[in-house]
Amino acid sequence: MAFCFHVGESVRDGVRRIGLEQIDSVLADLRAGMIAPRIHDTRKRCKMLRALLHLVRGGLDSKTRRAAITRWREVARSLGRVRDASVRLDTFRKTISRPNSCRDLARRLETDAEAATHANLNAVVLTRLTARVAAGQRAWARLPLQHHGWRMLEPGLRDSYREAREALHAIRDDSPDELIHELRKRVKTLWYHIRLLGKARPKKLKPLAAALERISEMLGEDHDLAMLRDYALEDAGHNLDVLDPLIVHRRRKLQRKARALAQPLFKQRPREFTDRLKTWWQAWRA
Repeated sequence: MAFCFHVGESVRDGVRRIGLEQIDSVLADLRAGMIAPRIHDTRKRCKMLRALLHLVRGGLDSKTRRAAITRWREVARSLGRVRDASVRLDTFRKTISRPNSCRDLARRLETDAEAATHANLNAVVLTRLTARVAAGQRAWARLPLQHHGWRMLEPGLRDSYREAREALHAIRDDSPDELIHELRKRVKTLWYHIRLLGKARPKKLKPLAAALERISEMLGEDHDLAMLRDYALEDAGHNLDVLDPLIVHRRRKLQRKARALAQPLFKQRPREFTDRLKTWWQAWRA
């Protein structure tokens, strides 16, 4: 299942196909049972749907687009507590080489992960979530897409590049977690957009997508570490003298690597960036 436009289809047809493929996969995972890998995949697909909606902002009225984005954000959030509890536990296990040095925190993380799963993945909750996704599937098939071709794509692509570029320029060595997380979100959206357009010039866009994915992964790990630290800070008795230096060191390293990789990718102005992709797109579609 390729998350990209095909040369022989209109942008409208591509938007419907790509979106419905992702929604079909979400429904299949829900019906198969929400184990940890499927939770991750479902939330990822919801983000992909939202990124696609952002990209085609030139072909959707703002009210319809906002409603659709809200729908898929809420679907992802309904699984957020389970995801966060599971990731905190996994991040702790990866960070601490000697778990017994933080035994109380380990037990608390394990208990919370079990409680989150019980509360958010029971049959009643999953039945309601499946119905919401099925309603979203019907709504996607009826999206009132307007305009054609590049006119649908250019405003969203320009905005995603500009927002990622501005988020990068806002980062300093001592930036708060909120700014780092904002950069991660903007980079991930742009990564999805480049994937969607990737067939227009694979030799150029595939390496760009790979770099954006790597940045997103590093900032994602940084975010997971920040969540674990915030959780541990709720009770200072949880051996922060052991955990905190490890987290701080790893986060500093991840942030510096991510920024160093990102800097060369955002030298162009947004208009220059979109004009170049427009040229590639039109040559590919000619």
